[in-house]
Amino acid sequence: MSDQSGLPQLVEPTRILITGDSITQGTSGDYTWRYHLWNKLVELDLPVAFVGPRSDLYDFESGEFGSATYAQAFGGQSHGAKWGSSLLLDGPEITEQVESSMPDVLVEVLGSNDLACLATPGETVERLLTYIDRARAARPGIGIVVGTVTTRYDVQLERYTLESESTEYRALLSQLAAQLDTSGARIVVADISTGFDPRTMTWDGTHPNEAGERVIAQRIFEALGGLGIGPVDTHAR
Repeated sequence: MSDQSGLPQLVEPTRILITGDSITQGTSGDYTWRYHLWNKLVELDLPVAFVGPRSDLYDFESGEFGSATYAQAFGGQSHGAKWGSSLLLDGPEITEQVESSMPDVLVEVLGSNDLACLATPGETVERLLTYIDRARAARPGIGIVVGTVTTRYDVQLERYTLESESTEYRALLSQLAAQLDTSGARIVVADISTGFDPRTMTWDGTHPNEAGERVIAQRIFEALGGLGIGPVDTHAR
């Protein structure tokens, strides 16, 4: 694009802050779903920048943060996700993250640890509402993508867990998004749980392997389309 002088105009990238727990941060040796999402956006030549206070992975073997050992380095490693995070314990951090990162879009994938620690789906949605309110207060008009919660698979007992909780949370999340979505402050749901099989798409029943990462990235990509970033997805709501 160029102006009347014929000189090219610089397009400011859309700043995207991705927050979440271990499913989003990843551990040493992971690609992470953030990597696959970044590639999808870059392949379409979309002007985006991932922002956030950290760029690291969690090292599962040492139990320490700060690993830079991605399976493949990429240009969008900045994020706001942290292993072990929950809406209850880490919700207040979103104010500082938004104020320091100044994102245009917030992608939130939390709630799994809340539900796993016996918070009801209703309680978890209430925590998310507070989270959203804090983000909007720090950055009025911010676009928001909220992710559903994937089920888990107990590899020892060979059974799925969080199934009913995930289903109820997804329904409540859709209702919340419909209530909060306005033309001046958009919010859409990324349904990362439908079609996600933790038995085959994780390496331990919870954390995604590359197949799981690709599924999550695709669902987030589709939801971003609902905010005008990339192709419009008719399923984003």
